[in-house]
Amino acid sequence: AVVVQEEGEATVEDVIAEAIEEHNRTSNSRKIFEDMDRDGDGVLDIDEFLSGYYMVDSTLTEDQVRKIFEEADDGNTGFLTYDQFVRIAEMPELQMFRIIQAINRPRSLLQVEPSKETYFGEALRHDAPCSLGVFSLEKSQHFSMELYESRIASLQRFVAMTVMF
Repeated sequence: AVVVQEEGEATVEDVIAEAIEEHNRTSNSRKIFEDMDRDGDGVLDIDEFLSGYYMVDSTLTEDQVRKIFEEADDGNTGFLTYDQFVRIAEMPELQMFRIIQAINRPRSLLQVEPSKETYFGEALRHDAPCSLGVFSLEKSQHFSMELYESRIASLQRFVAMTVMF
């Protein structure tokens, strides 16, 4: 990230360093994509994506990698373009983990299985990849609890207003 000085302006060195870092990230993504694209047609099919993904990260099951592919394939073409691949490659691990946990679904609805947890976050802690930090999990759980509590509070206010009138 570009470091901002006290006056609110970034130095030229910081901007150049950020541009170099972005270029290196893009070059690396392009090389990985081209390595995965075995037939050289400019897109990745599911088999290319599966074999290429396992070269980078072998901790996920085939079904989990397929879910990632399906999420990235927003046109349901059965192929990933470079831009779709980059979107997945740059996705935060926690967001990718949420995709993996979701049930296969139509594009417009997110369906999550009912919880059978004995405590809030049990499944998240159990199923999370080892590379996903504890603080990321805690932050996600905290946000979910706040969201749940705010929805309950809103529902309680609605019921109170309805009963009064």
